[in-house]
Amino acid sequence: NFHIFIVMGVGEGFKKYICCLIKYPKRDMTYAWLASLVLVLVCFIVAAVAASKASKSESSIQQKAPAASFSAVWTSLVLIVLSIVGTAIMRRYQTAISIGFLLGIVFIMTQQMLILFAIFVERSQLIGESQTVKSSQQAMAVFSFFLFLIYAAFGLMLVVFRDDVIKDETIDSNNMGEGQHQQFDEQEGNNQYDEEGNEEQ
Repeated sequence: NFHIFIVMGVGEGFKKYICCLIKYPKRDMTYAWLASLVLVLVCFIVAAVAASKASKSESSIQQKAPAASFSAVWTSLVLIVLSIVGTAIMRRYQTAISIGFLLGIVFIMTQQMLILFAIFVERSQLIGESQTVKSSQQAMAVFSFFLFLIYAAFGLMLVVFRDDVIKDETIDSNNMGEGQHQQFDEQEGNNQYDEEGNEEQ
């Protein structure tokens, strides 16, 4: 119990530090997400170029590493899907389940980008590769690391400020119910007005 209390105290202190550091969480999360969209587009282009340069390399099949090129391109495609789904969630579907789903995917992709960074840093240091191939692999490593930082920052802000992002489903359902009742009352009033008009005629 004492260890749990210590962990909770450290977590609360870290949360207060983040809250003091970030004054406008929604704005900062929006900027971070927009930065990730730009980096995803650049990363897809760089991954395609790196895969093309590696396949045309004159080195051995071990140095070409088609699996690394495939993982870079496939991860970039997954990032594009994540960008589309994440944008839809942040703009329209800000429920607790949707935000939790987005948070889990962002956490997974954060680790994936760190793994890609390590792979392409190692590949850019191989002996026997041309400078063009090394440059493309270094660029892939750099943008993978940038995406790792952006997703980590966005995920951290989403964890700390999730209550500011999640819409209250109870309030929305009540507003929807009130709207339906109001529409029903207006329709009933119109029907009564029509009946009174028919009686006068």
